Amino acid sequence: MATAQPPQGMAQGGEGTLRSIVAGAGLEALFQPIASLADGRFFGYEGLIRGPVGSPWREPLPLFAAARAAGLG
Repeated sequence: MATAQPPQGMAQGGEGTLRSIVAGAGLEALFQPIASLADGRFFGYEGLIRGPVGSPWREPLPLFAAARAAGLG
């Protein structure tokens, strides 16, 4: 399994942008239902986090890699 790398630009001042996204409610929480395949009954939700649309941090692997690199992990 490959380790996710921070998005390009992280080393050139991107940390400040990432910190502002985390501090300023730039993250979006999504909840995906978990259902039984046997009967279709819902029994829980998986919580997901996404960065801003159109940013290099939209997807979770680059977002978490950048957070670790910035000491926000």
